[in-house]
Amino acid sequence: MEGLLCSCMQKRLTALLRALFGASILLLLILHVGVKNILSSFDGLKPIYLPIVLLLYLVSYSMGMFNIAVLLIPLRKHVPLRRLFKYSLLGSGMGALLPGRVGELSIVYFLKKEGIPLGKASALVLVDRMVTFVFLISVSFLSFLIYFSPEVLYILLSVVAFSALFIYVFLAWGKGRSLIKKRILKRHHYLFRGFFRTFKNFIRYYRNAVYFNFFLTVLKWLFYASAMFALFMSFSVRLNFFYIFIIETVVSLLSLIPVSISGMGIKESAAVFFYSLLGVLPSVTLAVYLVLQFSSLVLAALFSALFWKDIKNLASSVRRAVSLPRKRIL
Repeated sequence: MEGLLCSCMQKRLTALLRALFGASILLLLILHVGVKNILSSFDGLKPIYLPIVLLLYLVSYSMGMFNIAVLLIPLRKHVPLRRLFKYSLLGSGMGALLPGRVGELSIVYFLKKEGIPLGKASALVLVDRMVTFVFLISVSFLSFLIYFSPEVLYILLSVVAFSALFIYVFLAWGKGRSLIKKRILKRHHYLFRGFFRTFKNFIRYYRNAVYFNFFLTVLKWLFYASAMFALFMSFSVRLNFFYIFIIETVVSLLSLIPVSISGMGIKESAAVFFYSLLGVLPSVTLAVYLVLQFSSLVLAALFSALFWKDIKNLASSVRRAVSLPRKRIL
């Protein structure tokens, strides 16, 4: 019991340190750019664009339900879109509040509630996350072609290709899976039965579903880039949509680094750098991202308030899973 309490305390301390780290970076960036310069950027704000931004942002948020629905088809599982929409909003909202967007993995719990075994649900969500990651990496390579030398691109391609090959071989290797069970899942490994078989089936037999998921991911990011395009327009800054699309994927990729809450501080710094290459003032970029960050937190708080009962049930289920590993309570 004492070990469990120490583990919980350590996790809370880590989360607090990440929050402080991200807030410190953001504060230093604001002070460097200048508070007066940022506030002056709001003088030319055109509120008429904000409802359009909010609408496009919500559409991008909710696209996640179609990504999951497509992957459920080959598993012969049906979950009403209404409930998938709810789970998608909850996952996105929690992802905006937790480090490394791990809150988005809460969809596994909600799929388990729909009668999908935890192993299959985990494999499905992993495939969805991997598709998103592959998309972000692919588009990010375009930015390196534009902003950096080909040598840097070759190095990155080699690293990514080697990493992907290593992960696949490790999962396919029997001893690798045994190591995951012993070192990571430990006493909870029995809960994830069927994970590898489902994952392997998606790679080998359910490729059409994976390809369609990729198409929906592209569509989702087009909506998100459109929201950013409209947000910059609200500050009287007109940019090439293609460049916004590329920069936002790079920024999102960097925000996945689990050193702060939802990439706070990291994504703003990266955005200031990349948009400055297009001639956008750092104060304007920071103003845009402060509006974006504020909107994300407000929407996350709204979703959490609307579905507070589901969040409490999720937290209780996780606590019981940790303290009573021998019972199938998830």
